Amino acid sequence: MNKSIIKNFAIRSRKELKVKIKASLYDMGKGKIESLNEKDDDAYNKIIEETAYIWFNRFISIRFMEVNHYISTKIGVLSCFNPADIGMNILAKANDLKFNIDNEKIDEMKLNANVDELFKYIIITEWNSLNKILPCVFKNKENYVELLFPHKLIKEGSFIKNLLDKNIISENNWKDIEIIGWLYEYYELEEKNRITKSKRSILKKKFPVQHSCLHQIG
Repeated sequence: MNKSIIKNFAIRSRKELKVKIKASLYDMGKGKIESLNEKDDDAYNKIIEETAYIWFNRFISIRFMEVNHYISTKIGVLSCFNPADIGMNILAKANDLKFNIDNEKIDEMKLNANVDELFKYIIITEWNSLNKILPCVFKNKENYVELLFPHKLIKEGSFIKNLLDKNIISENNWKDIEIIGWLYEYYELEEKNRITKSKRSILKKKFPVQHSCLHQIG
């Protein structure tokens, strides 16, 4: 297991997901993010940080479970698609998914070639399906989490494409349970380092608070 690659992937993923969550917040009309930021910078940043972590946790959990055949779907959302051509794969295979889906809704999105919305719908539907099977792992979170689905996740070089790329993290690595622990460890690394550095500078005006969402399953 190449921990350097895993570390870079986790750190890069955190940065990307936070940017995409901000874009989703803007797009859904809470796009008064500048005023929100001015009124309560800590609350705004906490929402972004927590939501990004929840989605990171969800995606790596599904990826791990699918690669190890813990999910009995007809095809795996995060294991069947070719990352080089994920858009075409989603359009082609969406109706083949075994869990409870709305085929009319899928057909409409396919007709409009709305790949990003289709991917979002598939992921959220799979998550809700898994919640019924393994509620202790895939527990429901606040309603805003689904609304803040990361923006445009499947473009070239994106988090999802890197997650599925076997040249970045091989399927053999995904079969090792330790990868989950390392991904969590490295995802938190920059924030832990920031907090440690802040603790050494006790005379600063504001003492950062560690985000409460870390170390919990999304």
